Amino acid sequence: MKGGIKTEMDESFDPEKYGMLSCIECEGNGKLLNEFEDIEICPRCGGFGFIKKEEEPDKNGIVSLIKNNK
Repeated sequence: MKGGIKTEMDESFDPEKYGMLSCIECEGNGKLLNEFEDIEICPRCGGFGFIKKEEEPDKNGIVSLIKNNK
């Protein structure tokens, strides 16, 4: 069997189209190994593997998510 769910998702889902990029916490896998070598869902992306691109910090240093108004 070639591929798998992640490969199929990579081929059919275009994160750039939705203002997203691979999660920096789990590197796009959606899962992490904890200190006990147990698999956990990534807390940053909720297991999706992608996160919204962030805007530049505002004058107060606060970074907000891009709102996709398409």
